[in-house]
Amino acid sequence: MIENGRLGERCAAQAGAVERLLAGRPLLISLQQRAAAEAPGEAPERVGLLLDTCRSALADDEGEPATAAAKALLLAVLAEAAARNGGQSAWRMTPRGLAKRAESCRAGLAAVELAAEACGCPMAELLGGGQRLEEVWRLARDFQAAVRPARLGALLQDRASALDRAQAFVANLAASDEQVAEQATQVLCQAGGLAPEDAGCLVQRVGLPRLRTFSSSRLCGAAGHFVRRGALIRYLEARRAGGPADPALDRQCEELHRTVLGAVLKACHSPHARLSPEDAVQEAFVCLLEPAGSGGYTYEGNLASWLITIALNKMRRPAKGPPPAPLPPEDTLGEPPRTDSPEQPVMFEELVLAWRERFELVLTYFKGPKRGRVQIMREEMLYQGAAGAGVSDVDLAAEIERREPIAGDGRGVQVTCAAVAVVKRRLLQRLEALRYVLDKVPAGAEDEPGDVSVCLWVERQHGVAGRDVTTLRRLAGLARASAGEGTLAWALLARLFVDLRRPPDDACQAAQRLLADRAALWPRGHEAGATRLSAARAWMEDATNGAELAEARRRVERQGLGFLAAPAWLLVVLRSRAGEEVAAILRPAARELDDLASVVRRLEARRLPGEPRREVSR
Repeated sequence: MIENGRLGERCAAQAGAVERLLAGRPLLISLQQRAAAEAPGEAPERVGLLLDTCRSALADDEGEPATAAAKALLLAVLAEAAARNGGQSAWRMTPRGLAKRAESCRAGLAAVELAAEACGCPMAELLGGGQRLEEVWRLARDFQAAVRPARLGALLQDRASALDRAQAFVANLAASDEQVAEQATQVLCQAGGLAPEDAGCLVQRVGLPRLRTFSSSRLCGAAGHFVRRGALIRYLEARRAGGPADPALDRQCEELHRTVLGAVLKACHSPHARLSPEDAVQEAFVCLLEPAGSGGYTYEGNLASWLITIALNKMRRPAKGPPPAPLPPEDTLGEPPRTDSPEQPVMFEELVLAWRERFELVLTYFKGPKRGRVQIMREEMLYQGAAGAGVSDVDLAAEIERREPIAGDGRGVQVTCAAVAVVKRRLLQRLEALRYVLDKVPAGAEDEPGDVSVCLWVERQHGVAGRDVTTLRRLAGLARASAGEGTLAWALLARLFVDLRRPPDDACQAAQRLLADRAALWPRGHEAGATRLSAARAWMEDATNGAELAEARRRVERQGLGFLAAPAWLLVVLRSRAGEEVAAILRPAARELDDLASVVRRLEARRLPGEPRREVSR
């Protein structure tokens, strides 16, 4: 029985929190009723487990508590329905099974959010259930089918673009296929400058379901790519059908192949890739000519970039068969933190403390069972790394199974190598982002605005999925904001208080532990740190300050830029930096500057008293 274990107690408490936020909502009531029918006597604990699992799956999505609870409830409904449609019962599944089910439904929830926003329906209205919810869910399913479910995750990397697609899809709902094709052809000819036969070729290539997600501006962009590459693609299609050769177009194809292969060779160095770079590029060229519904090129972006992405994805896709060989030693923890100068070598204790601070900050980006697994991985990877041996996923899975607490049903936790590999990859990604900003950039590495260099570097080392980018940018921003402090304690404080909404006492205690360890090495710096921490606690406990911070945070979250809030708070409130200084340190993309400036202006009047202004040194 779940109710007899610690897991059951925790889930029951979480269920009570959701009920307080969403009391009386029909969706929550229907979940509770189905749980009571299928798991009598355990319904509160089972509902709590499902909601807690869904909240953990959405840990990267920051927002107001009520909005986060609403999203968790919608994801729970999707996961329960998906389990039911698959012949399973969500109320009888293990926590691991629920986590997998919730993770698989995240794209569906994202589609629901886009559909609701595109048709002007507030998320809170969906919690009432009924016809409105059914309409939005039907719209979300049709939108997913139009863009292909496999590509929805990639589209969500740019939420503004995904929303533009959803709005175009809603606008074209009432139009027939003939009307959509006719309107698209007209735009391509008049605004895109294509001849009618070329416009018809592009429309046929994209396909009518996907064409419904194209706005006029997207059609014009596709027309531009068609002008540049349409002749080459039609030539390759003709050659595949046995058509005659054209020396000029053959040279273009060879040049494109060399460009793509060179980029893939530079970007991927893993000896464990499923395919060689040459084979992956060849498969990418085969995919190029597939229909749009099967993943072919649809003139929505640069052709060379599209081919490079497809080739890299094919190399990283796991092969069928036995699990891969253990990772080599250099893939465990990467390089140690940088020493400041040969004349002043860093003490071993400082190196250990620097790694500990980085792990403590990265650990806040893992929730639920993954957090405990990361802590076990840290110990094993540090030990094995010091011994000079690689750490295999098999060994880590066995160690996690041995050390994880037994669930309330009395059964042990089965940990697969695949689950370990995912958690370990994300751990290494996040550590690598910190290492790039803290160690490589000061040593002269490129640092393009918008964290482009950071994300490209991490992608080359460990791969990057769409949902990883926001987390990497959060870490990069906090690392930049901490430059010159000599510790990540203040970054941890900002992360816990601003991003995770932890109570001031909890956030300050976590920072105090890191500051105390630093004080053991540098006693003279301890007094200044304690003074600032005391002032920060007083700031955090002030209700007026909290209201200003909440408004600033809402502003950037509405624009999908929530990763700017914590670094801006650290720089403006704790370090008294001005607007231009903050922008110079955080290096946002050009389109993000206005939103960052609005946050800085709101926080500038709330600086800690007596904090000296210092110049930026970069």
